[in-house]
Amino acid sequence: MIDLNSKKIILTLIEKSCEQTYLLNLLNITKRQLDYSILKINKYLSSNEQSVVVQNTSYYSLPDRSKAFLIKNLINGKIGKNYIFSTEERQKYIFLMLLYHVNTYLSSLHFLSALNISKTTLNNDIKQLELLLSSEDILITYTREKGYSLVGDELSIRNFFLRNLLKDLSNNLDDTFLYDLFLNQEKVDYLDIKNDINEIMLKNEILLGEKRKKEFIYTVIFLLPRMTKKLEYIPVISMPNKIIIKLKEYHISSELLKLYKIDDNSYEVQYLTSLLLGNSVGNRDIKTVDQELILNIVQIILSRFEQLLGIKFDNNDDISKKLYSHFRPAYYRILFRLPIINPILDKVKEEFNKLFLIVKETLKVIYPIINNDIPDDEISFLTIYFAAILDENKISTNQQIVAVIICQNGIGSSSIVYNRLKFLFPDFLFLGPMETAEALELTNFFDIIFSTVNNLVFYNQNKPFFIVSPIMSDEEEYLLLERVYSQINSYLTYPKITDLLDIFKKYGTISNENGIKKELYQYFYKTDKNTTIENQSLGIRHLIQEDLIQINVSANDWQSALFTAALPLLQKNYINRSYIEKIIENVNSNRTSFLISKNVSLAHAKPEDGVNSLSLSITVLKKPMLFKNDKIPTQYIFTLAAVNKTSHINAMSELVALLEMPDFYEILNTATQAKEILTFIKSRFP
Repeated sequence: MIDLNSKKIILTLIEKSCEQTYLLNLLNITKRQLDYSILKINKYLSSNEQSVVVQNTSYYSLPDRSKAFLIKNLINGKIGKNYIFSTEERQKYIFLMLLYHVNTYLSSLHFLSALNISKTTLNNDIKQLELLLSSEDILITYTREKGYSLVGDELSIRNFFLRNLLKDLSNNLDDTFLYDLFLNQEKVDYLDIKNDINEIMLKNEILLGEKRKKEFIYTVIFLLPRMTKKLEYIPVISMPNKIIIKLKEYHISSELLKLYKIDDNSYEVQYLTSLLLGNSVGNRDIKTVDQELILNIVQIILSRFEQLLGIKFDNNDDISKKLYSHFRPAYYRILFRLPIINPILDKVKEEFNKLFLIVKETLKVIYPIINNDIPDDEISFLTIYFAAILDENKISTNQQIVAVIICQNGIGSSSIVYNRLKFLFPDFLFLGPMETAEALELTNFFDIIFSTVNNLVFYNQNKPFFIVSPIMSDEEEYLLLERVYSQINSYLTYPKITDLLDIFKKYGTISNENGIKKELYQYFYKTDKNTTIENQSLGIRHLIQEDLIQINVSANDWQSALFTAALPLLQKNYINRSYIEKIIENVNSNRTSFLISKNVSLAHAKPEDGVNSLSLSITVLKKPMLFKNDKIPTQYIFTLAAVNKTSHINAMSELVALLEMPDFYEILNTATQAKEILTFIKSRFP
């Protein structure tokens, strides 16, 4: 029978083999407790004719067949059969029963049967739950006529549920296990509700991030019985009703509730509207009745941030557009006082301490508009967003291995993860950040998976899978480097710090193992960081020359297009002919795609394939041409010849910036001389 610790160990070992000390620290348990949990897992595996956990001294791993079995049973819910609840899980389950069964008589027998516990344990759990609820002025009452029920402000009851759900969805396990277990045990037909919500969202083109959509779906499922009961309460709606009813989210909420015969309760429509507004992604390009209001607030925030930091953004419009996307739902969460949880709040405060304080001070300027304080969790999300804007580590280099980034969080977190992984693995081509469904459609195009949550569906892809945090310490980044390069059989390896410590112990006594371990991580990792950063020197203006720019070029096929694009580099002896041949060979032999943006390809091979000098050419084709392995045609070919992995970082960062400028494409399309394009580039990067 599996319990919480056993489940966490299973999920960890599915992701990676690991040392005993890692599991002890992760779960904060003793060795005896760990041994007991491993014993439970092994009994479960043996009873299902599966191989047990392999233990090599203090190292644990799962056989592949057992791993596949556990993944399957986690996904289909079978692992929840005869599950042993922890004290915290029992209290959560009791609350879910009280929340969901608002129309049902609940006796102690219902709880005892569902949890398989004694009456004494149940009474203790209810007392502990009552203590937790008391801070929200919520009571658990019992009468012979009504049984057990929750009594208190309805919004407080719902917010208590939302906070628990958010906490569980925010951990790196993305944990809906308890909620799914409840719905299965209570025989709730929730798949139809999921399908209804997805269908309405799709039809009305409402965009919710993967995590936010999951949050919304589970909220609707668990609150539907309370909505049908027509409970008397007033939602925290701080906007005039005439504005609310004009929003698309209001009509979607009304349509959804009508499916469940809740068509005459404006309170519930408003409540569901507030949830949708607090979860949906903002789109500045779509005209809405609240667009002008949100845009004004965004501009106020940006202006105040620039003022406090003493800077001026050149790409204010682009930043404003991205900030709008994040801030619109944040505005409604603040306005409606919806719960929000940032699982890395403490890390953000520690890692971006000064920036957090600046953002906090920045947001004070909008207090008169929103009439509410802004929680630190919300401020920390905005801090991540601004950190991504200010991040200078925009690295793009020779890329052979294709990695996908799965991130269910917002723009800020996604940017931090993307930029950090690009910095750590400059040889990789990164796809994303994207959500699970999109990535599953592209499984043939990537070799490695990085995800911010433990996503079981990707373990079936038979590809290296790594869980990453948006903010990582030196030790976490070093361990990630070590694991990634060991799994891809790279010539580049990182020494295992634990192995070094074992060697040191042979020749002396270590009085402070944690201290020396930390210093070793910093020593090896710092060296790598500095080596990378020191070489970020040459900008795109140093690489581009007038005779390396070709316009209005005709080509019969993709091979001749790539050859012609690289020809100016060959003519100046910046590359050898073998380099061009390798570019074409890579496309033919290993499904390489050079497409980096719509209609833009960055053709390249390795430095050792025939590069004599760092250089970059630009070729504009007369007509877009579909390259092998691509689904989108290429019209603009940038041929890069890099002498190493770092010296062209600035140039690539500036190229990325150029590719985001509509004016750049206009000059590429209309220029009659190469000099016009060169002048444009130098004007943007003098």
